[in-house]
Amino acid sequence: MSYLEFKYTNTGGNIMKPSQILSLYNGEYSFVDNSRPNSHRYHKVVSKSSALQAELKSLVDKNIYDLIDKELEYQNEIASIEMEYAYVGGFSFAISLFLEAIANG
Repeated sequence: MSYLEFKYTNTGGNIMKPSQILSLYNGEYSFVDNSRPNSHRYHKVVSKSSALQAELKSLVDKNIYDLIDKELEYQNEIASIEMEYAYVGGFSFAISLFLEAIANG
C-alpha cells in the first residue's frame, strides 16, 4: 500500500481510484512520448546541476559527498511523493469540476 492510499480523501466520487490516477501520473497510460521536457529552461538547469555536482565532488571528501548525495536523494523522494499526492488531488478535483459542469449543462 502506498503513502497516497493512507492519506487519500475522496473528492470526486468513485470515478477513479487513486491507483488508477497514479498509473496516469507514472506514465502507464500516457499520451506523452517523452516524460522529460525538451526545453531550453530544462536543459539549462540540468547543465547547472551537473556542473555544481562536479564542483562539490572536487571540493569535499568522499564521505561528506556521499552524505550530501544521500540527503539529496531523500529530498527528491519526498518531492516525488508530494507531487504524486498533488497530482491525484488535482486530477480528482478537475474531474469533479468537469462532472459538475456537465450536470449543470
